[in-house]
Amino acid sequence: MAAGSGAAIADLYGQLATYDLRRIDRISSDLGSRRRRRSTLRRRGRCPACSFRAGAVARKAHFLAEALAEEDAREAYSRSDGLCFPHFARALESALAAESAETATFLLDDWRDRLAHLGTELSDYDRRRDYRYASEPKGVEQQSWTEIIRLYVGGDA
Repeated sequence: MAAGSGAAIADLYGQLATYDLRRIDRISSDLGSRRRRRSTLRRRGRCPACSFRAGAVARKAHFLAEALAEEDAREAYSRSDGLCFPHFARALESALAAESAETATFLLDDWRDRLAHLGTELSDYDRRRDYRYASEPKGVEQQSWTEIIRLYVGGDA
């Protein structure tokens, strides 16, 4: 494994994406059933700086969840880079708290699509690191390992 290639990070976040895809599928399947759990995607442990901003983030997540009830807002959101994981999870919680299954489904489907697409790029990135495929032209998959970090952490990773 070449130092600085991002392979270890790609593996780690690729596994995290696979794990979250299963969690998203479970939450999605619970939306239509009476046994619906109050399952969220929030992880354990909170950063003190993130805790300080939690009130503002909660208000913005609530506003976003309300806005996504409109088709125009959904289309605009779909064309955007989307939310990082912490903000996605808060928006999903807001949609679930408002009992807006339609908005929650939209957010889950969008996140699933983004993760699946990035998972494909991560697999392609990993495959092209193999000497047998090294001569293939490289493309956007080369940024997939940094993109998965940005998606889960936020900011300009």
